[in-house]
Amino acid sequence: MIPRFAALCSLVLLMVSCSSESTVLTPTFRFFIPFGEGRGALGTASVTNDRMPLIGSFVVNDDRLGMFDRETGRLLVYSTDGKLLIDRILEKLESKKAWPAPVLALSSSSVWIAKPEGAAEKRVYRVYTVPDDTTEMTTAVVFPATPAAILGKNAEAVEHIILERLIPLDNESLIAVWHGLTSRGSGEVVSAMAISIADLKSRTVRTHLVDIDGVKKHESGDARFDSIVSVHQYKDTRQFILETQYRKTDLRSPFEKVLFIQDIEKQTLTKVELPWSAWNALFGVGRDGGLFFIEDVLIHNAATRAIISVYRMDSSRETRYAIEADPARPSLGNFVFSLEGSLYGYEAFDRGVNIYSWR
Repeated sequence: MIPRFAALCSLVLLMVSCSSESTVLTPTFRFFIPFGEGRGALGTASVTNDRMPLIGSFVVNDDRLGMFDRETGRLLVYSTDGKLLIDRILEKLESKKAWPAPVLALSSSSVWIAKPEGAAEKRVYRVYTVPDDTTEMTTAVVFPATPAAILGKNAEAVEHIILERLIPLDNESLIAVWHGLTSRGSGEVVSAMAISIADLKSRTVRTHLVDIDGVKKHESGDARFDSIVSVHQYKDTRQFILETQYRKTDLRSPFEKVLFIQDIEKQTLTKVELPWSAWNALFGVGRDGGLFFIEDVLIHNAATRAIISVYRMDSSRETRYAIEADPARPSLGNFVFSLEGSLYGYEAFDRGVNIYSWR
């Protein structure tokens, strides 16, 4: 069964790559970051270190990419052509045993790191800005992060509010996306609950609840609302895309995803009518009327192949791309979309980290 499925995926990739409306994207191998002394560079940039940050804290925009190691407080920021821009230990952010972990974000000119402070009933997230290797860290804004402050009267049964994503917009606004955690089981994630928008000039914060009740009204048949998987800023600080998941009784295909656009000023919730192929794909980012998806991913002979699709909201037109990693490199385990829709992939292994990009 598995070989037949793999062959089918390969055939689909071949058909897509040969379509007149599709393009085969070849990766740019950006650089290789080695562990320890004497490992050597395989790409256009090399940093020789005894201890590299955990790759789990990896963020990217279209100009820079960054990694943060919460155990040591070490921050690395590179330009996307491989130049090392920041390599620094942030003593204030050493948080090996802290929970929740700090959240990293990048704009075109700054690094933003949000660190939780205080017990759950008094918690705030202090957002630091790190401009370079030497300038002292400064506080850009402080987000209240208690259930009452974020959810108000909807805070019942929610014990913790966790910062899921931090999104900077042109160094003028910071957007925080929140999750609520309950005491059920081992801390079940309820859903994405709220969006906070900070004005960096006035340092004021306004918070908007995610319209979960509106999402639940779209349940149908045996599909029942399960969770909001992710929240993405769309066009401006007024519209946000909600990636929602419904659970079905069919055990062979138990989940179904639907996208909504929530307008926090007009207080409207609109379902996005998507082509079937994107229903259960990995949604990446929404920008300028386009929605970016990763569809079928196939790892075969140490190379990663995948289908990328861009769906245009205004024309209902879908453009599909076939991508393939360099077979000479390790297979990719992670994909990250930049804020403008460029795709990056990375693979951590015993000698270091490989960075790829498809632009």
